[in-house]
Amino acid sequence: ALPRYGEQVHKTQRALARAELQKVVLRQEQYFTEQRAYAVNLAELGYPGDRYVLSRDGEARAWPGGKGIYLITMEADRGAFRVAAVPLQVDSRCGTLSLDGLGIRGAGGPGGVANCW
Repeated sequence: ALPRYGEQVHKTQRALARAELQKVVLRQEQYFTEQRAYAVNLAELGYPGDRYVLSRDGEARAWPGGKGIYLITMEADRGAFRVAAVPLQVDSRCGTLSLDGLGIRGAGGPGGVANCW
């Protein structure tokens, strides 16, 4: 029963991470509409730094120091971006989840996009 519980916890945490990545993408699109370019870091989008921690309750917390389940990062230039959620606890099935400005999803583990998104 314990392995099943652990997988359910991971599924719930992945759902939070996926929702957070989608929020960042939406903020990027809004920023692009207003500025005619993408933000090059998360702080420009109103997040608590260039990277931040997603807490268990779905809140963005400053990194380092904030306790949470995923580290949210972004690679960007003015024309393109990719946002990622790096698990702060081992997630051997899905690993790092990602989403880019074209809507392309990624998953770093053997579960792949089909099972992790």
